[in-house]
Amino acid sequence: LTIQQAWPMTGVLELVQIVLGSLYIALLAQVEIPLVPVPVTLHTFAIFTLALFQGSRKSLFSVVLYLFEATIGLPVFPGAYVDPLWMIGPSAGYCLSFPLAAYLIGKVAEVGGPSYKRRILWGLCSAQLLIYLMGVTWLSMSLGWEQALAVGLYPFILFGFVKLLAAFSIKMAVKHLVYLYRFQGNEEP
Repeated sequence: LTIQQAWPMTGVLELVQIVLGSLYIALLAQVEIPLVPVPVTLHTFAIFTLALFQGSRKSLFSVVLYLFEATIGLPVFPGAYVDPLWMIGPSAGYCLSFPLAAYLIGKVAEVGGPSYKRRILWGLCSAQLLIYLMGVTWLSMSLGWEQALAVGLYPFILFGFVKLLAAFSIKMAVKHLVYLYRFQGNEEP
């Protein structure tokens, strides 16, 4: 019995998952270390875990909805900050990379196989590099490359690595628990 057979309102379920995903990002964005001009937040951790569990399509829509919420003035940014013009601020490059990063990680997570762990790590690292590249490039337009690297990359490398490993560890732990549940006689045939 599939979820579509059990509950024909799958579209509604997906919509709820997307909305909850955007709220999850907004909630974790409130956890921050205030650095100037770009704070360290749990944005990327939220996006990484969301993409690993929701997949490419739903996580992409969750992130786009989150950015739409910010654009219409909802207090979803760190510190419940409201900025409908976020796309011209110092964090715009990072924020604009979030949907692409979510899609990339989600796509990688959807593919199983023997080298799954390596692919997940590769996907997370690639997404993190994409976020850094877009964020620092945007920041360099107003600060110059040297200053953009100094304030938009170097302070974030250690935090980014820790968030990436945390997301990877959570995904692997949940995957292992699901495996144990399924193959320890707990699932009906």
